[in-house]
Amino acid sequence: MPKLLEPRSWHEVPTIVADGPNDELLSVNRDTVVKQFKVHGLVLFRSFRIGVENFQALVKAYSKTQISYPGGQRAPISVDGKVQTVDVGAKSIPLHSELSHTPFRPDICWFYCVKAPTRGSETTLCDGSLLASMLPSSVLDLLEGKVLRYRRTTSITFLERLLGTTDAAILRELLAIGSYSRWYEIRGDEVRQDFVTPVLYNATFVHKPVFANNIIHNFRPKTPLLYPTFDDGSAIPEHLIVDICKIAERCTFGVQWRDQDLLMFDNTRFMHGRRTVIDTQRTIWTHFSDVDF
Repeated sequence: MPKLLEPRSWHEVPTIVADGPNDELLSVNRDTVVKQFKVHGLVLFRSFRIGVENFQALVKAYSKTQISYPGGQRAPISVDGKVQTVDVGAKSIPLHSELSHTPFRPDICWFYCVKAPTRGSETTLCDGSLLASMLPSSVLDLLEGKVLRYRRTTSITFLERLLGTTDAAILRELLAIGSYSRWYEIRGDEVRQDFVTPVLYNATFVHKPVFANNIIHNFRPKTPLLYPTFDDGSAIPEHLIVDICKIAERCTFGVQWRDQDLLMFDNTRFMHGRRTVIDTQRTIWTHFSDVDF
């Protein structure tokens, strides 16, 4: 029977370990997984036999909807394209919350480590609720009540992949009847996005301020951050972002991957990134979904 190893500190992950080769991934007690996820925001499954089919089956077991990531820097793994590789390349990736620059932010990120790196190359995680709690009052005073504006022009393909259609007429109908219409305007083969969201908010299962977005990801020192801006279009002050980055470093940890590890984490609460990939044999697949619990 699988056993649960509960975390002893903020930088440890609740881990459910298979007791032997006959333990099935879907046999893990659902209530245990849900409880750990709601409290800690993440759960790691270890020593199970997984593969793409079991990966998809587990995602479906905890999700009401699944999302096809629209970016072009990932290779499809499953037939439906919803299981993909992580971003190709070896460069480090700063902290961010997946698709937080859109109204399509998924509740759960699923990372399946097919082949673990022999050294370095860690996925990084930062608990946005911990980060928010550590921000000094001088920073909080400038962020509370503030709204981020993500204004840009993108391809129509971006929306088609997210909404699961390649038919332009259906896409327009989905936008017209759905809640997304206020954020998007189709202009020929392009889409105008004007999306706003609070800087600090309550995550799905955390009812206290959370900082989880892509400000850190997009920030470059000595360069005004133009995406996102504050609601009025003004740039977020550099000194403010630098202060946030310093606190984020203090509450970020690396995932020590093993072969066949499967991690689910709360994308409304956690930001994630990647340290420089040293071992190019590192192989991680991703999936994104919305909770059904």
